[in-house]
Amino acid sequence: MILATVIKPIATWNQAVVGNVTRERAGGQGYLSVNRLWEGIAFGHSGMTAEGDNSVLMQKVAKELGSRLQTGRHKFPGRRAETRNLNKLFNMIVLREKKCLMGLGMAMKTKMTAGKSLFEVWMLEESDAVQRTAKSYGERIILEQSIKAADNINDPKLKSVMQSLVELYAVDIILKDSWFITSETVSPKEFLLLGDAT
Repeated sequence: MILATVIKPIATWNQAVVGNVTRERAGGQGYLSVNRLWEGIAFGHSGMTAEGDNSVLMQKVAKELGSRLQTGRHKFPGRRAETRNLNKLFNMIVLREKKCLMGLGMAMKTKMTAGKSLFEVWMLEESDAVQRTAKSYGERIILEQSIKAADNINDPKLKSVMQSLVELYAVDIILKDSWFITSETVSPKEFLLLGDAT
């Protein structure tokens, strides 16, 4: 259940971005109904609220992750040997998931022990951390499965292309989240190099 709950928001947010960027890149042609670009935008936006608002679903994910962590049912992937750049990126993304989940748990415990209500802490004080925690889990799952799929391709040319696309996805995750800079997981110099790689 947690996988469906986290994948739906990430997929529909992505669909909305792809629809908008595609329409912009097409210029005036993007407005023509014959090009059907409006469908990507419309379905992306309707998908963000259908079957549950994305932000609410991400709260459910973070709550489930916290529960699973407390009961020992949530396992973080082991560290991968950094024999290729993709493994290094994967390790950074796993680290973010771990730090976000543990940080959210500690913040909740500390603030509620001090007498604040669950609602006050979860909804008013830690809402951004809740969203980031769920998103970091979802992005890690997607990246992990994408790496497995790309590594299992038999055709060497296709495998190389798909591994490059997966690596680009990992770089995109890092570039879009300031956590990697503020936590000093990535230095400003490394961050600029990653930006140049895209």
